[in-house]
Amino acid sequence: AGTRALGRLAITPEVATKIARRGGVTELVHTIGDQKSNDQEFKETTTDALQLLDHLSVVDRNVSIVVREGGVQSLSAAMASANRADESNQSFQDKDIYLAAKALGTLTHDSRAARLIGRDDETITTVVESIRQKPKFARLCGYSINCLANMAQNKHNWDSLVRLGGVQVICSSMKQHMGNAKVMEESARAFSAIAQSPVHAEFIGQTGAVDLALGFVDNDPDHNGTHALDMLHALILQTQQQPP
Repeated sequence: AGTRALGRLAITPEVATKIARRGGVTELVHTIGDQKSNDQEFKETTTDALQLLDHLSVVDRNVSIVVREGGVQSLSAAMASANRADESNQSFQDKDIYLAAKALGTLTHDSRAARLIGRDDETITTVVESIRQKPKFARLCGYSINCLANMAQNKHNWDSLVRLGGVQVICSSMKQHMGNAKVMEESARAFSAIAQSPVHAEFIGQTGAVDLALGFVDNDPDHNGTHALDMLHALILQTQQQPP
């Protein structure tokens, strides 16, 4: 109940900063990291803690605190735990995994955090696996691709994202959620960035991204056309610049 109340208070940047600076992040990380209890009230507290950590991360000056206090590792662990869990508490698992993905996406909007997280193969793998393990969960896929797209804005992360399967799972999600505007928008952000590397642009094209983008345009040109065309332009531009 206390965590939930703090979440309601943290809607303003000032209060969120006070919570972060007075040890709130440490407590949240501890709560999220304690996966031993199957008690329903405890699981609700964990869910509230994930949501609050996301709220705190919206404020730029809190990002360094969240990273320093182990927030990235706790969010990654929460996603990995939900990936491995059985179906006995499916509603909690689904909510926790998309909240963790959302919070990681919020953190990686900060360029410094995105570069730091992009160096962590384990976290990237966890995000990729969340899409692979729950391909029909559109909301999760949107948040997870958002996280990958944020990391892709830094060129130093491109190789890791490609090597760890990011391109394949994004294409799989596009195929699974054809017409979903959020999936198209975030996929376009990711691929448009990574495609600045001609080698990676060619690989993205070979994975079927061009046909998928065209499918999104055909499905709903009003909501998907701009992002799909931006992605296609980035891919075609780089592949044309490669020597024959």
